[in-house]
Amino acid sequence: MTLKSIPATQRLLNQATLELVNGSRAKVSKTINQLREEFFLLKHQIDKRQWQALTQELLHHPITDLLAEAPQIEHSQKWPRGYRGDAQMMDLIYGTGQTGKKLAHTSNLGRSIHETQADWPTHRAAIRRLRTIAHAVDEQAEKTNYAMAILSVACGHLRELSFSHTWQNQQFARWVAMDQDSRSLKLIQEHRGTNRLEFWEKSIVSLLRHPQTQQFDFIYAAGLYDYLNKRIARQLTAQLFSMLRPGGRLLVANFTPNTTEMGFLEAFMDWPLIYRDLGDMTELAAVLPQGIAQFRVFYDLPNENNRLVYLEVTRKNA
Repeated sequence: MTLKSIPATQRLLNQATLELVNGSRAKVSKTINQLREEFFLLKHQIDKRQWQALTQELLHHPITDLLAEAPQIEHSQKWPRGYRGDAQMMDLIYGTGQTGKKLAHTSNLGRSIHETQADWPTHRAAIRRLRTIAHAVDEQAEKTNYAMAILSVACGHLRELSFSHTWQNQQFARWVAMDQDSRSLKLIQEHRGTNRLEFWEKSIVSLLRHPQTQQFDFIYAAGLYDYLNKRIARQLTAQLFSMLRPGGRLLVANFTPNTTEMGFLEAFMDWPLIYRDLGDMTELAAVLPQGIAQFRVFYDLPNENNRLVYLEVTRKNA
């Protein structure tokens, strides 16, 4: 399938290109959101092979260079660390790290696109995810009398620390930051120090092949499961559950099929994710052994704007 075979999409892209070149901030925002909505619908109207062919063709459309003036889209067209969804990209979404510096060197068009993306439900959900995790850490810390061991899997830059009272008051025994990217771990060391922080430079494959015997009171994974197929996700869930102490708690998050930004992310940012709903998250826990004290899956918000779903499992006390 080519753009010529879907003239409505071709017209949309041509008009969007003109609006990005000549439009006001309001028109740019409207154009970006129209692309977001239309490409979500289009992704579900054509088959996977046709969609992949279309996204490849978009790489050569004039709109691609215009969109790349925005920091997030520029980053995604390069993925400089060699994998999608890296910690630098998440900083751009959170507004942390070098975001301000990058925006200072961004064109007016790039800033307008960035501001529009910042208001997307998906981006707001990602920021809420930091707070959700921090709150869960604080809640578990109280149950362990502030002496717990914490493991962050695929930790990125650990931006949730800024929202955690447990971290701010240093009310924990140990906090292990695990990531395959040594650059992410190095940044944490530089900005957070090493006081009661430990670092595991380890991939998920390595963890599954060489299981850890160390035990934790709280284990969490923020954005990792968005990239794991069902088989690996189930294996990892079982492995992480086995690393919980009695009374320990596991929390993992995943973006949902309700993510209307997915078409834009794939078409213009080379950023496909694996989306899951309540049933999918429940299936991930199906392989867990007896010994579950509490189990629940829940959405981020109690309405149709959900972009995130969580799986939470608590191990029985001895």
